[in-house]
Amino acid sequence: MSFFILSTPLGVIVGYILTAVIINETTWQWSFYIMSMNMLLLAIGMMFYSKNYINYDLMLKQYSRIKKQRARERSYEGVSLENVEQANQDEELVSDDGESN
Repeated sequence: MSFFILSTPLGVIVGYILTAVIINETTWQWSFYIMSMNMLLLAIGMMFYSKNYINYDLMLKQYSRIKKQRARERSYEGVSLENVEQANQDEELVSDDGESN
């Protein structure tokens, strides 16, 4: 647990130190090139990340709960919960390519 708490500040500190070393030895552009290579490797690694570790059902439930809560909070602006639920149903009827089912 402490590793996860310490990782963010430690990453910032190490990042500043490595950037200073890179700029001192080369030009400042190389820090961006190295960051681009790191991000490319991370993106490729995420393509192979197991989908079993991501709980999509929980994420959708939380999103729905937050959306309903925000609709209740904004009800004074004329947005009712029924309108939000109807909009959700309308969104489900439209497929990803924009055509109706």
